[in-house]
Amino acid sequence: MMNARRIVIATSFGFVAVAVALAATAPVATADESSVRLAESLGPIQPSITVDADGAVYVAFVGGSGDRKDIYVAVSKDGGLSFGEPVKALDVGGEATGGRQRGPRIGVDDAKRVYVSAVQQLEGKPAGQRFPQGDVWLTVSSDGGATFSGPVKCNDRRKAADTEKAQKSAKEGMHWMAVQGDGTVHLCWLDHRLAPRLGQMIAYTRVTDGGTKVAPNVIAYAAPQTVCQCCTPGLAIDARGNPSIAFRNAIAGDNQVWVARSSNKGKSFKKAAPVTGAKANITQCPMDAPSVAVTPDGKKVAVAWMDQRSGKRNTWLRLPSGKELPLANAAGAQQGHPSIALDSAGDVWAIWTEIAGGERAIYGLAPGAKRAVRLSEEADVGFPVIAWSERTGAVLAYEVGGGVVVRRWPSE
Repeated sequence: MMNARRIVIATSFGFVAVAVALAATAPVATADESSVRLAESLGPIQPSITVDADGAVYVAFVGGSGDRKDIYVAVSKDGGLSFGEPVKALDVGGEATGGRQRGPRIGVDDAKRVYVSAVQQLEGKPAGQRFPQGDVWLTVSSDGGATFSGPVKCNDRRKAADTEKAQKSAKEGMHWMAVQGDGTVHLCWLDHRLAPRLGQMIAYTRVTDGGTKVAPNVIAYAAPQTVCQCCTPGLAIDARGNPSIAFRNAIAGDNQVWVARSSNKGKSFKKAAPVTGAKANITQCPMDAPSVAVTPDGKKVAVAWMDQRSGKRNTWLRLPSGKELPLANAAGAQQGHPSIALDSAGDVWAIWTEIAGGERAIYGLAPGAKRAVRLSEEADVGFPVIAWSERTGAVLAYEVGGGVVVRRWPSE
């Protein structure tokens, strides 16, 4: 890790150490043994990443041969330096679809059960459909990712009369998942079951008993008309199982990011609120998801997102105190698709995509760092995701030219 000065900001929930990008030019991380190109023969896209307590790294993605795509998982037992042969976690009959934030999510519990969720249409997919439109499915591995169970549908009814409307209610394909140490799975997604009276809403559920028992769905937030219709929500949980959901709203012609939190394990959600007082200056969906992280005690929350308050696409990190920090490398550049993780000290590790001079790269900001570091050498990169553990430090995955790269955050 970088041994630089930390900036500590007092918040109403405690103290969170964060870093600010100060330099106009970032050092470039070298492509050495800390990075690996994942499952090239499968043409992977839309990676999701998690790490267990022993440092094993798990990556889920959409991939396959030719036009036949399914949901796969690759596992590394050496902290992301090498990966075993990918395993098909969700068989969609070669008809899996994904892209633009529409991909699988992966999590692991303390017993090393691996959970993979995906929005796919397992029950009748129209020919020629590019993106997933259908239901939220969950599949579980009890042997560390070697084999997976049959999938369980999670966008279930809220009440008996709601059964039919709940079918294929996740048609936009945007969802997120988080897994507690005890194996409780938390899911949220864009849901349209109340259409046409209302547009997209934020739906939530929790799944217990080894991924087999789905709780009645809860509407975590419903806008007067609709939330942003194709920005994936973010989800994080504390150690007690209380979820926090970050999502892009669509209120009064401004698609700003809001947060909805629960203090009763997702049975209901408190009144949602915007993360910033600044206008997003976004009137149409930018397809740019927020990211949220929360400490185990639930007192420290961080949110990262993109808005256009400056007239350009820029990423920001905000804490509950009201402090907002830019996540950027070069002045005048444009950023998007941030992803954040907290380490054991509650410090924020942030990554994002940045475009400058016609070049798109992945940048990151470590706790205590005085400037951002470039984490990608390849061209045509995007959709980065990050995880952190004591054994590995920060590990990230991102798309690159029809493939996926996984790398350890380099040390200085």
